[in-house]
Amino acid sequence: MKIVNTYILKLPNKIKVNIKKRLKLFNIQGPLGHIKYELFNNITFKKRIIKINFKYLGFFFKKFITYYYKLKRNIIELLRGSFVFLKIIGVGYKIYKKRVGCTEWLLFKLGFSHLLNFRIPSFINVACLKDNKLLLYGLDFNKITQTASAIKKLRNINLYTGKGIIYKDVVFTKKN
Repeated sequence: MKIVNTYILKLPNKIKVNIKKRLKLFNIQGPLGHIKYELFNNITFKKRIIKINFKYLGFFFKKFITYYYKLKRNIIELLRGSFVFLKIIGVGYKIYKKRVGCTEWLLFKLGFSHLLNFRIPSFINVACLKDNKLLLYGLDFNKITQTASAIKKLRNINLYTGKGIIYKDVVFTKKN
């Protein structure tokens, strides 16, 4: 017995969809950019609605559910983008933004005897709000969080002193 589930995505007015059946692709375009997706046989388009039919086939069902939620999240990201705040805790810990040629670098002063350099990927915008606050902004949430975790690894939080790099909203307790 095969179970068929239908998922419907209603597109906002600012989102446009271009279908290329010959290449089996469709392009979703929004105010902040565009994203290409693979076009499957079970996807239909009508005006401002995307309809996706899933047949429950074990592994493929999970693949299409992931596809549906990723598509839904990326439509929202094309409208407003995604961002992550990082906070640096520690006396004398600072961030500097530097541009060398076409690449941008973040310079971290984190209590070592030298500055730590981190190259900013081209698909992410970075703003240093203060000497100890950092904003990462872009279209793809997965890439932003990967970059944020790479920055966090430069100086993990010390549970005894409370110094290090953390997400802005994270609350932690010090060990005694």
